[in-house]
Amino acid sequence: MHGQTELHRAATQLASSAKTGYLSTMSTQEILLEEIKHQPEPVLRELQHYLDFLKRQRATDALMDSVVADTWEKLGPAPEVDYDKL
Repeated sequence: MHGQTELHRAATQLASSAKTGYLSTMSTQEILLEEIKHQPEPVLRELQHYLDFLKRQRATDALMDSVVADTWEKLGPAPEVDYDKL
């Protein structure tokens, strides 16, 4: 629960930073690195877990895309359907 509070605080800080205008001159990577520097360890651990989750999700998505593409290739084109006869 404590980590969620810290994460909420970090998100609030990031949102308030957007109001100051410094975000418009920095890349997303620069903004994230700057914010990460100021976060307590529990928030950093939660962020690391989330990044690991995103990496696994991307790998799974890529694998599924490959399976779907391979399956469609094996199935070939869809058969022509005469909808008037249905």
